[in-house]
Amino acid sequence: LLLSPFMVLLNDDVNYHQQLIIEDVKPVSFNKSFVTAIDVSVYYSGPENNVPLFFRILESGILYSPNGFIWNTTGDPSISHDQVKTFELSTNQPEEYLNMGNSYILEAYDGNLLGWLNIVWNQNIA
Repeated sequence: LLLSPFMVLLNDDVNYHQQLIIEDVKPVSFNKSFVTAIDVSVYYSGPENNVPLFFRILESGILYSPNGFIWNTTGDPSISHDQVKTFELSTNQPEEYLNMGNSYILEAYDGNLLGWLNIVWNQNIA
């Protein structure tokens, strides 16, 4: 009997996280080996408007920084109900350039909202 309410709470929590979906990532500034800027398309189905989004890029495998790479967002970083919006993320820190030979996890988040996408260059990202 105690397990049932926990399962409902977990189910509601999982549904809440699915309100934020990273639909597409495209490199916009790169050379042969490294990406320094990307366009990220995000869909938000939640009820709120003007939700500020934050982005983090995590290296797959060994994490050298638990916070990942916090790249700059160009323009207004907020998204509203039932909107698809493209954000440009970039860095000028060479240690945060994305090696096109590695894979990464891109997270978009705010509070309890979380959306993520595995980035594998030349496979799911053109």
